Order: sequence, then C-alpha cells, then structure tokens
Amino acid sequence: MKKFTICVLILTIGMSARATTWTITSAGFGFSPMNLTIAQGDTVVFDLEGIHNAVEVSQATYNANGTSPLSGGFALSFGGGTVLPANLSAGTHFYVCQPHAGGGMKGIIIVTQTTATEASPLPPSISIFPNPSQNGIFQLKMDELEFVKSLDIEIFDAGGNKIYMRQRLNTGVIHEMDLSLFPAGMYLIKLFGDTRIYSSKLLIQK
Repeated sequence: MKKFTICVLILTIGMSARATTWTITSAGFGFSPMNLTIAQGDTVVFDLEGIHNAVEVSQATYNANGTSPLSGGFALSFGGGTVLPANLSAGTHFYVCQPHAGGGMKGIIIVTQTTATEASPLPPSISIFPNPSQNGIFQLKMDELEFVKSLDIEIFDAGGNKIYMRQRLNTGVIHEMDLSLFPAGMYLIKLFGDTRIYSSKLLIQK
C-alpha cells in the first residue's frame, strides 16, 4: 500500500507540477484580488463569505454592473468554490457577485496562454543531496554550465501547489534549499534555464 501511495503521489506531481492554485477572497463587498493574472492550466479557489457568490458574465454585462450569467461560464454558489482549468480558457474572464454587482463587487481573471515544454532529468552537472532528506534541507550543487549562467528553481507539493521559489541562482556554487517547515512526503523541483527545463523528485522523510 505504501508503494502504491508513493506512485500515486509521483503521478499527481507529474501531472500538475506546472499548475498553480490561486485564491480569491471576499473583502467586505469586494473581491481580493480584484484583478488576477494566471497561467493556462492554473486553478482558482474562491473563499467567500456566505452572502457572496461568483458568476462569470460577458464584458458588456460586467461594464453595465449586470448579473446575467455567461453561457458556458463558471458559476459558484454562495460561499465560493473552485474553478478548474477546464473553465479558465486563455483570455479574459469577467465575473460578479450577483447580489452586489450594482455596488461594484466584480473582478477579472486574465489567463495567459502557455506553451508546453518538456522537462528533462537533471544532467550530471546538477545534483541534489541528501535526497531523501531527514530534515527537509537539501543542497543544490550546480557545476559551471556552458549553456546558462543562472537558473530559476520552483518546488511543488503533491497537490501541484508551488511552495518554494528562488530566481537567478548562479551556477558553480552550492545552494541550500530549506523545506524544513513542510511535512514528510514527495515533492517536485523544476529548474528553468534560458531555453531548458529540468525536473527531479525530492523526498522528505521525518
């Protein structure tokens, strides 16, 4: 059973590693953030007070402070819910709280189109140790790379949520990644160069 669970976690990470989950809350009689830009494939969670809902509308309806739902758009009941990537195509999505649209409670989600790029395993010049880690602290060693002088890194949990990010890490040195505050489990690290993406699994055993 343990091996099966680990396999499921690995599969889940692989499928959702590029995605990010964003949260929109209700702040009085407004949405926070009111304007949100995300990438195609991301998920948006609305965490609202019970008197508010979120319904996608056309741009014309949005501009007129109207409440008529957009055909095929997302519609969340009072208290909020989750909008999955299938309902967030590339482009601009306008939405309102129907009871309070007249007072200006509305928002915009801009979904940018992404180009899928296959991630490669870590080359011999990049290593992570110890892996597994007993305390959640990893060392990232990057030798001098001819094709890039620095790399950006992102780390995701089993749910595909980005939990750690550092940018422009110079090659030729050792960098410490402190995940000691996160629970034991499987994680995914992605390293972004100028034109290449590398990925590897991280395991925390506490």
